[in-house]
Amino acid sequence: MKKSKIFSILFTIMVLLTTYLPQKAYAANEDSSVPISANVVLPENQYKKEASYFYLKMTPGQEQELEVKLNNGSDKAQTVDISLASGITNDGGIIDYPDDLKKFDKTLKYPFSKIASTDKTATIDPNSTKSIFIKVKMPAEEYDGMIIGGINISLKENNDKEKADKDSEGGMKIKNVIRYNFGIVLIENENVVIPDMKLNKAYAGQVMGINTIKANLSNTESWIIDNLDITAKVSKKGSKEVLYETTKNGLRMAPNSNFDFGIGMGNKAYKAGSYKVTIAAKSDSPEKEWNFEKEFTIDSETAKKLNDKAAELEAPDYTMYWIIGGVSLGALLIVVIVTLVIYKKKKKAREKEERRKRLMRKKKRQAQNKKRAATNSADKSVKRKTNSTKKE
Repeated sequence: MKKSKIFSILFTIMVLLTTYLPQKAYAANEDSSVPISANVVLPENQYKKEASYFYLKMTPGQEQELEVKLNNGSDKAQTVDISLASGITNDGGIIDYPDDLKKFDKTLKYPFSKIASTDKTATIDPNSTKSIFIKVKMPAEEYDGMIIGGINISLKENNDKEKADKDSEGGMKIKNVIRYNFGIVLIENENVVIPDMKLNKAYAGQVMGINTIKANLSNTESWIIDNLDITAKVSKKGSKEVLYETTKNGLRMAPNSNFDFGIGMGNKAYKAGSYKVTIAAKSDSPEKEWNFEKEFTIDSETAKKLNDKAAELEAPDYTMYWIIGGVSLGALLIVVIVTLVIYKKKKKAREKEERRKRLMRKKKRQAQNKKRAATNSADKSVKRKTNSTKKE
């Protein structure tokens, strides 16, 4: 199997594994040996009663503590890491809550990680339950739309070391990763906010070693775009021929977030030049369609840099060069042959003309010689007559 295909499969698996389901926390190991379990305690101002995650209606400036219960079912004390994250859209088109996000979309006014705080760690005694609390303070001014975030809880790494094992053949370490994620949605009113989308830029990039043209898309409003279908096409500037095309269905965009929609090139190499990306997007919630076009340029330095790092590029197709070379050589041969024919014809014509001129000169000389001979003969005859007369 080619490396490019392997990378494609791994990328697909990675996207599937990062799919976020806000109504459900998860642990990477779900067997009975997992020492820690976690559950949210829904408060009275839970707006969506059927949801198993926090979906709260609050007032401007309101402060509130959210509770998550941790249960340690083991005979040893367990320590967990806790982090708060703002909701973003990852490059798979999925709402995600990364721990280490530092840069937000410029349209996001209130990142959840900026209006909430909690302890970074918590230790749970053996066979006991402990609650952790997340303090939330809503913006002072009334805010239309939603603020979304996540609570990430993971078993501290040093607790997992004793569970590491070595594979007898390959020597690989297999380690259980225990992690819970709880979504949080905060609203202040029921005002309708219609999401909107914007195409910011297009550029040459890579995904796991595969050349991928990226189109950066933004949801500029404070509401989720749900069940989003996107088709993107890339062509040369000024041409209607589609070089690359990608369609993805069922995507979601977090409020006030952006992500890079990838248009895969397979194992094709980048070529410097001017290009155009065309995007057609459609969502069910809201029922809306967007169409964008954006021109971009790939310079030779960028193309070479990315091609050098690509996993496995298709061997260059020189067919067209051979065709062009063959046609050029054929045309050159035709020109040479025609030139030789014309040259030979002209040479023959010159030689014929020279022969004609020589013949004319020869005839002229012969005529002149004949004339001189006739003149000489006449002179001799006159002289003879003159001499004969004198003698008489």
